[in-house]
Amino acid sequence: MKEEEETLSFVRRSINSLWELELLLRVSQSPERVWTSAELVSTLRASSTVVERAVAALGAKGLVSATPPDGIRYAAVERGHGEDVKALEALWAAKPFSVTKTIMDAQSDPLRSFSDAFRLKD
Repeated sequence: MKEEEETLSFVRRSINSLWELELLLRVSQSPERVWTSAELVSTLRASSTVVERAVAALGAKGLVSATPPDGIRYAAVERGHGEDVKALEALWAAKPFSVTKTIMDAQSDPLRSFSDAFRLKD
């Protein structure tokens, strides 16, 4: 199994929100299954917009793929991220706060940089 810091580094590079994390973990549990958007909306208790954005973001990173007409499936094994996702699943089960904090910290960095740009300097 990968070290915790390696897994958190994967999270920083690949996961932009808790919705993306939840979607990735859900589809990775059944790698051969093709999900519909409606199934993911229902399972995750999310809006269709949230699911669409998560699929687009994870798809751009090669972690899920969209299959016509309305299919979504796990794709990390094809891109060599399978081990990273398995390590993420284990870390999420053992230390969900660490994973959540990593995602939230990554989200706040651009906002902090933007606000710092307007800070008055002596």
